[in-house]
Amino acid sequence: MGFELWTFKKITDYWDNTKENSIYHFSQIIGNYSEQQKEATYREISQLLRDYTKLIDDFQLARLAFYILDEIYISVNHMPEYNEKVVEYLQKTAGTIFEQMEERNIAVHYLCNNKFHSYHLPMFVFKHCFMPARVRYICAHEVAKTLMRKDGLQNHEMEAHLEEYLPKARPLVEEMIEICHNENVSYVYLEIGGAEQDFMRSMSFVHAPGTMTVVRSLAPEVGSKCQLWWAPMEAEANK
Repeated sequence: MGFELWTFKKITDYWDNTKENSIYHFSQIIGNYSEQQKEATYREISQLLRDYTKLIDDFQLARLAFYILDEIYISVNHMPEYNEKVVEYLQKTAGTIFEQMEERNIAVHYLCNNKFHSYHLPMFVFKHCFMPARVRYICAHEVAKTLMRKDGLQNHEMEAHLEEYLPKARPLVEEMIEICHNENVSYVYLEIGGAEQDFMRSMSFVHAPGTMTVVRSLAPEVGSKCQLWWAPMEAEANK
């Protein structure tokens, strides 16, 4: 099977959810290749993505990175299962793009305010979807889970103790956001039914050079929209 199969008309097709859950679908196909064929395919895809980033400016790269984060978020909310094949696919595709973001010292702050029927994805899954893409995940419910585990609580006990642990998680969330801003790294910050004031610290950085700030308040469905702010690097702004 030639690499031509993985050369798409649009660079965004590697993550697109419009026709199918591309992240899941493609990851399972490549994940079933022989080890040698899989390594060769991912090597070619990663190189193609690196070459593409050399052709676009900072804004275009940041917008691509936002698109990828949004598609990951939508994809995982509709994925039949999250497995190691998905992890590797995100490492080799999305991770390649965010590596280039780091090299240019630009970042995306992806802020979500959504509600869920279950806490399973926010507490146990999302972090492991964004980490392979070199993106940090911040959520008070996930931090509360970590605190509960340290105190010996089992997963099935955690929801009953959330109200007790969420106030303990809040200061740690603020600290994590501050670290991300100081290090100028991309992150996803999820609030579950949060208030506008919960995002004040993140929103205070909308004018930081080289930062794209994204706000998603609509449910993660195909075709739903986000708000964007872009603060160009000083040299770009002065052109």
